[in-house]
Amino acid sequence: RASGRLQPHFFCIPVFNTEDDRRALLNAATTGDPSFWLGSDSAPYCRSEKETASVGPGCFNAFASVEFYATAFEEADGLDNLEAFTSLNGARFHGLEPNEELQTIRRETFIFLILFHMAMMS
Repeated sequence: RASGRLQPHFFCIPVFNTEDDRRALLNAATTGDPSFWLGSDSAPYCRSEKETASVGPGCFNAFASVEFYATAFEEADGLDNLEAFTSLNGARFHGLEPNEELQTIRRETFIFLILFHMAMMS
């Protein structure tokens, strides 16, 4: 939100009403509880669809979603639970075998604003 108004490009569900709401969701995700897992809804809307009176929820974040989750988990001191949240908990819940492929995350500079601007121009 900006000045009490909804910014349509960053509108997703759930909308946090308070900082306590945000912290509660972050805590649920990062503490290792197997009841919580990643569910991605990266919504690559065109500007004409996001800048309307009836906007759909969702933020285009597919280009860096794992990086965003890793940052949030690290800041919440829950990085050890990232793999379960992103790869294991959902598969277990649905009775599926986890993916055998591994993904390595390494810290490096990421230029988000340029990529975000490019995504918004389409």
